[in-house]
Amino acid sequence: MSEPTDPKSIFLICKVRDIPKTEQEILDWYVAETERSGTRVHYPSRDTVQEDSIGLYICRQNRDAIARAGEVRIYYNPTSQGSMFDLGMTYMASKPLRIINPESLDGGMETPVSRFLYWYAFDGQQPDKSVAGRRGQIRRSAAVTLRHSGNTPDFLFDFGMVFMAGKPLVLLNRDEVKPTPSKSFENVLLALHNEYRLLYRKR
Repeated sequence: MSEPTDPKSIFLICKVRDIPKTEQEILDWYVAETERSGTRVHYPSRDTVQEDSIGLYICRQNRDAIARAGEVRIYYNPTSQGSMFDLGMTYMASKPLRIINPESLDGGMETPVSRFLYWYAFDGQQPDKSVAGRRGQIRRSAAVTLRHSGNTPDFLFDFGMVFMAGKPLVLLNRDEVKPTPSKSFENVLLALHNEYRLLYRKR
């Protein structure tokens, strides 16, 4: 995360797992056209190593790529959990954000995610006091506590902010969070909680 920003590069937030074929074709075309213009693109399905039974390595690769990027762009798909996490990292890193498919927000501002995208991507403003307040609190904290009650958009967004900030994480309901056999946010949460416990024991 200490690498300098590359102003001619972007990070593309998009769905990776179980992506519809049409959406994949649009993204492949968009990346190819963008790179022809001389802009470097970090395209997670191509550039992030996905072989990771936990998911922590994937998250770290994307975190570092977002930190290096001059701009973040998103192809918004509300079914993508990873996109919510990446949006939280983007906001914590204060990166400019552009929406590739603004038509996906048709229907107004009835959800927290759509409101965030309208305010931050279109207007360049702080989304609202509660989101900005949570970011400030995370930045000021020596360690952050989270309670996992499901991979909701709000939870994943906040988790992304914590992860980009590099703060130690304490999982308040550790016994309720069960590991999964393949990469998942549950596995990442458990790994980070265990890292904090090991660090605490060494002090």
